[in-house]
Amino acid sequence: MTFIEAITAAESQFGGEAFDAERYTQGGRDYFEIDVLSSREIYEAEFDAQTGRLIDWDSYNRPRRARYIAAALKRARLPLMEAIFTALEAKGPGATAIDADILLSRDRRRNGRRYEVDVRTDDGVFEVVINALNGRIVRISRD
Repeated sequence: MTFIEAITAAESQFGGEAFDAERYTQGGRDYFEIDVLSSREIYEAEFDAQTGRLIDWDSYNRPRRARYIAAALKRARLPLMEAIFTALEAKGPGATAIDADILLSRDRRRNGRRYEVDVRTDDGVFEVVINALNGRIVRISRD
């Protein structure tokens, strides 16, 4: 299972939009943790990267946080997956996304304006910041 497949599976499973995704290793195995906002519910889904199986999920009813997330996703003109594609393209062949999320802020001017995507290459890990309104890369820095 790829990062993008995990996001697609989580969005499909919970009927919402992903706003945070992470790849991590535990006990020698790789996993994906995808956070999805569906209506006013926040879901956290965990997938086994090797089998693609949904192994655990939780839901959280946090109305205030859900409002910030909903406002951020509404403001952004591109979905999380598009930001990941942009970051991977910027870092070239062999790049792998390991973390991606939309900027959440109580400041309405900043909320939902940027995505931060961490990308691993042979040269190390880089943070690629992408404008969520127009899809342009704001900066790339070594993480």
